[in-house]
Amino acid sequence: MTTQHAIYHRTFGAAELSNREARTIELDGKKIAVVRVEDRHYAVDALCSHMGVPLDQGSVDGHELVCPWHAARFCVKTGSKTSGPGWCDLETYPTRVTDGFIEVSLEKTIEPTPIPVTREAETVVA
Repeated sequence: MTTQHAIYHRTFGAAELSNREARTIELDGKKIAVVRVEDRHYAVDALCSHMGVPLDQGSVDGHELVCPWHAARFCVKTGSKTSGPGWCDLETYPTRVTDGFIEVSLEKTIEPTPIPVTREAETVVA
């Protein structure tokens, strides 16, 4: 779930990205890899957390982006490092397709906050 008023940036035509392909874009000075898997588009940090290698030069294996240097693997859905020498997970960014263009938001994906369950105090009789 994303914030209701997220700002999305138009990047390039969805038809320009082939299945299992990644392409690096730059938004507000931040390099982001846009990845297509089947009919879904994902956006994650574009540089490997191990040595800063551009991940779009690697491959896409299932839902994993594979670094071309040391084969660190990152899930494009969650940004999680799944194997290899990466130091940390990648940041993920919300995407959508509008009028045939992939759009990316720099706002973080947020989870809904659970509503606390309150119980009335119980009276204990000894």
